Amino acid sequence: MEPLEVLLRPFRIADLDQVHEIERHSFPKPWPKFSFVVFHYKEPDGFQVATSNDQIIGYAIMATERARIAPHERTAHLANLAIHTDFRQRGIGRRLVETMIAYAKNMNAHEITLEVSIHNGVARDLYCKFGFVERKTIRGYYGKREDAILMAKRCLEREDKYSSPNIGVLMAKKEDIRERVETVLNELIRPSLRADGGDIQVVDVNEDKGIVKLRLMGQCTGCPMSGNTFYNMVEKTLKEKIPEVKSVRQVSWGQYLEV
Repeated sequence: MEPLEVLLRPFRIADLDQVHEIERHSFPKPWPKFSFVVFHYKEPDGFQVATSNDQIIGYAIMATERARIAPHERTAHLANLAIHTDFRQRGIGRRLVETMIAYAKNMNAHEITLEVSIHNGVARDLYCKFGFVERKTIRGYYGKREDAILMAKRCLEREDKYSSPNIGVLMAKKEDIRERVETVLNELIRPSLRADGGDIQVVDVNEDKGIVKLRLMGQCTGCPMSGNTFYNMVEKTLKEKIPEVKSVRQVSWGQYLEV
């Protein structure tokens, strides 16, 4: 087998078709294209691709967010990683994992989590070699017949005390929460949803409890990945951008709105 020259760099929009082709051949329920676009715009440096001779042969996506008990720290989630079928078992996955771990540490993340298919022994072994430990089984994560293993790795040890629970966070008046929710949706979420025929509606905002209720609309309502979209894109983005938001809930048509 000839030596393979591999370069890692941040994802570009022009890479989308190649990345999605790898996604389609890697997972039984592939992400829609707009999910990659959202991750790219939200955290560009967390979306890395592996290239060889100008061909995309793999990618990894990591999302970071503020830790709940220490807002000046972050947690990291390895949301996706896949390798082109023609280039597997050649060390590309290892390089991507190494890069993602380094990125998480650079972002001051104290922990990295990920989900992996219970049947993907190769990936589970790779993650274990990097110090990930298996925490629990998530039933039906990839569908009714496919469970996932939640794995985690410690990156940085927390300090015993924190100088301020709200360091770096500017708190706005609670009566502005709904307006800011609409702003985040309009600027960061709705454009991607609408590009695929979907949309999202604000159903209710409980400003005292920090609870936001939303309804997916259009093509999003029947999409098998709507749950992933809601958690990875909508919920995480709102909590990241609006610290007062404590809970984001997806409601269906006609669902009772009382908190």
